[in-house]
Amino acid sequence: MLGRTLADSTTNAWSILATAAFGFLFGFRLGGSVLDGLAALGLCLVFGVVFTVVFIVIGLFAPNAQAAQGLSLVAFIFAFISSCYVPASSMPGWLQPFAKYQPITPMVNAVRSLILGSGSDVVLALGWSALLLVVFTPIAVLRYRHA
Repeated sequence: MLGRTLADSTTNAWSILATAAFGFLFGFRLGGSVLDGLAALGLCLVFGVVFTVVFIVIGLFAPNAQAAQGLSLVAFIFAFISSCYVPASSMPGWLQPFAKYQPITPMVNAVRSLILGSGSDVVLALGWSALLLVVFTPIAVLRYRHA
């Protein structure tokens, strides 16, 4: 399981670095300092590890590869009901509390704020990351041993 996590994290790192490189190539510029940009990059790498572990758990509970792939679409629901694409405040009133307090929103807001130079929500994002790792890592290990 550790090998899979490291392999996926390496793939995630290359993807994140390539995306950042193309962003700068096409004109993106940091609103904050280089240190803020590196912190945002680091957060993206942390989130990659966190969600790799979450997806490992999903895969270990799925009866087959097709089901695992289908179950992973749940992550897209969380992404769409977060501040990834639109501010949570622009969502319907009944959806705003969920959008604001689920783990993806503070993660996205933290990276966005670091890139812009303010650095808000970083502690909350790291807290969510730690919580998700603390919850999902033991589940993954136990399920892997059981399987």
